[in-house]
Amino acid sequence: MNKIAVFYMVGQFGDKWKEIYEHQINLLIKSNLYRHLQFIDVYVIGKEQLPITLDKFNNVTYLGYMEEDIPSNKKLYRGDKTIFKNIWSFSKLYSDYKILFYHALGVSSSKISWRSYLETINIEYWQECVE
Repeated sequence: MNKIAVFYMVGQFGDKWKEIYEHQINLLIKSNLYRHLQFIDVYVIGKEQLPITLDKFNNVTYLGYMEEDIPSNKKLYRGDKTIFKNIWSFSKLYSDYKILFYHALGVSSSKISWRSYLETINIEYWQECVE
């Protein structure tokens, strides 16, 4: 069986982030991915305590509200840079692992299509991703 590492980014924005986070954690368990993975690194864009933690949480890193204005008048979250750099470094050190990444994108808006896509591919159909 493949070794599996999950990197998960939680954005604590808006009033629905806890609901989305709990949904994704429950989906992780229901899909049996949790049973097969070695660990989960969690990156939190925010400062609040997570409502649920799991035994396989390896690191929970609170990045605060790290954002910068960029010319297009959107926000660039430095947390994205941090997590992708860590995934890259991990992949170079541990080439025997399969890596899955997902996040709670869209917590501050009603648009759920992209988040739903990530959940479907990376959590519900995780076996196809790691084969």
